Amino acid sequence: MLYYHNLNPIAFYLDTTPIPWYWLNYLLGYFIVYFGAIILTRRHISPLPYQDIPIYALGCWCAVFSCGRLGYVLIYRLDHYLAHPEQIHQIWLGGMSFHGALIGCAVTCFSIAYLKKQSWFLATDLFCLFIPMPLALGRVTNFINGELLGRPTASGLWGVIYPHDPSSLARHPSALYQATLEGGLLFVVLWCRRTQLSQPGKLTSMFLMGYGGLRIISEFYRLPDPQIGYIIGPFTLGHLLCTLMVVGGVGLYLKCQSSRST
Repeated sequence: MLYYHNLNPIAFYLDTTPIPWYWLNYLLGYFIVYFGAIILTRRHISPLPYQDIPIYALGCWCAVFSCGRLGYVLIYRLDHYLAHPEQIHQIWLGGMSFHGALIGCAVTCFSIAYLKKQSWFLATDLFCLFIPMPLALGRVTNFINGELLGRPTASGLWGVIYPHDPSSLARHPSALYQATLEGGLLFVVLWCRRTQLSQPGKLTSMFLMGYGGLRIISEFYRLPDPQIGYIIGPFTLGHLLCTLMVVGGVGLYLKCQSSRST
């Protein structure tokens, strides 16, 4: 019942340039969200005009890289990057924050919607419907890379043993748990509610509550970042950030309900 991790993070080589699975996921994720959004707008399931998809999609994709990196720098390793500012732009060395990317995408959608005089929820609702799929792929590539180590399994008789883990303990494959919960399960739940795209803000609130709640569960099986550690007892910074997501999602959902009733 033990798996000894020996997966290759490199998908293939272009001449002598290695192409990792992790970066292919960003490319594939963009096309999943882009074409999924195009299909639903052309079928009039989403009220967002399909000709507006490219600017929203490209803007959010750029925000994922820039704000995902900025979020990691500010939230997780500020002291390190203040001492080594030349490393801030070196995203190929790893270090991206989901919550930073989420805030960046929200600001991008708000800015574009403001210029177009649209509700920014037209874009966020639509993109939230498809985002779980690249999230799932991202967690799978985290596992391939041997990243996001899990906490040791209770018995030590099953789990994953990573070659770079000095303790050589059997650990939970936490990245795969996240791929299943925050990726696969969340996508199924949101897809079943896709008809609510006609109610601005509803799917965005469900995404915030769903992702936040499911990640709170998976965080109990994942080791915290070593430079931060646990905050209180078994709770990590991820628990705190996702709790804020759930609270924001509940507030938005209640607001959408009250607006509809009036």
